[in-house]
Order: sequence, then C-alpha cells, then structure tokens
Amino acid sequence: MNLFIDANIFLSFYDFTSEGIAELRKLVLLIEEEKVDLLLPQQVADEVKRRRAAIISRSLKEFSQSKISLTFPSYCKEYKNYDAMQHHLGKLEELHRTTTEDIQQDIDNQKLPADLLLKDLFSRATRIDNTPELIECARQRVELGNPPGKKGSIGDAVIWESLLGKTTNEDDIYIVSDDADFGSPLDGGKLNEFLWQEWVSRKQSELYFHRKLSEFFKEEFPEIHLKTEI
Repeated sequence: MNLFIDANIFLSFYDFTSEGIAELRKLVLLIEEEKVDLLLPQQVADEVKRRRAAIISRSLKEFSQSKISLTFPSYCKEYKNYDAMQHHLGKLEELHRTTTEDIQQDIDNQKLPADLLLKDLFSRATRIDNTPELIECARQRVELGNPPGKKGSIGDAVIWESLLGKTTNEDDIYIVSDDADFGSPLDGGKLNEFLWQEWVSRKQSELYFHRKLSEFFKEEFPEIHLKTEI
C-alpha cells in the first residue's frame, strides 16, 4: 500500500493535537510488517526540519507559562482539605517546572518522542529526491494555476508531482493531510476535485484521502493495536 503523509501531520506531534504519539508507533509497525510503503518527498522531510523549531517554541512557551492556581475564599481555610490542596498545588507546580526542564533538554538533543519516531520512520521510508525536472514540472503547474498550493509557492506542487512521478500506474495511494490546499472547497474532508480527477486519469488507480492518521488507521487497519493497548 502506497501511503503519503503530509508535513503538517508529522509536525502536529510537536504541537497541541488530539492525536497521540501512539499513532506514529502504529505506522512504524505497519512498515515493519511490510503492509505500507511510506512515500517521503524531500520537500516534506525538509519542511519538517525547517518548521520543527518554530512549532516547538510556540507550544513549549504556552505549556511553560501555564499557571497552576486555585482561588480560595477565606472560609475555605477552615476546611480539613485546605492544607492538602495547598500542598498538592505546590507539588504540581514543582512537577510542571521539572517537566519543562526535561522537555527543554530533549528538545536541545533532538530526543523528543516525536524526534525519535520520525527519525525511525524517515529511515524506513521511500525517499523521493528533488530534481531539476521535478522542480520545473511544479513551477509550470503553479504558473498554470493548478492545485495544490498557494499562489507564488511551489512547495505543495513539488509534493504532488513527486507522488505522480514515483508511483506506477494502477497503484492506489492513500494520502493523509490536513492541508486545505489538498482539500476540496466543497467538502474539506475530501480531496480537491481537480487533483482526484488528475490522479485517476493519469495513474488509472484510486486515491484515498484522510485528514488524520487515526482516521486512516480506523478505516484501513481497524485491527491494529500496539502491545500496550491490548
């Protein structure tokens, strides 16, 4: 099974997301079992490297500056649990501080859980390098006004042309992306109509679109479970 995961999905594991890190571990398992061929355009790998620091900086700032507090009316002080609440608040503040320090150390050493899992995944993926021919195809695509991508930017076009060029005809592909430029203006949960028609016409195969990794697993591999989930 050909699988493409967009940079915004990988980068979400450095941010606030409803997706758990276990979703990446499931992906490693599927690759190990040779059930999935993860296609990794150079453009995606570069974007993850390029944007990692900014996303972590924003999310860590919000976490580290979070205030842990309770406001006590004067009469609360007369209740038996008042001292215990004060004690646990102090303990929680200390845990918050030390956890922030541990996270910062792992950030500096590039050893966050997402760092380690993405390094593993990228080493197992099928890489698609940028070439002058690929860049030229993407540039022409943008000049013609064809999706995906924003006006004046060829990044998404490079990704799309990478996938078109790498896959063989009659091979289906599964795409996981939360990028609006890949989604349909009519229904954001579906692939852009132009892209879908182009793929079916040129590749004589099907294309399946998901917004989240968890949705992909639910639809395509509902039986997958990590040992810790059993």
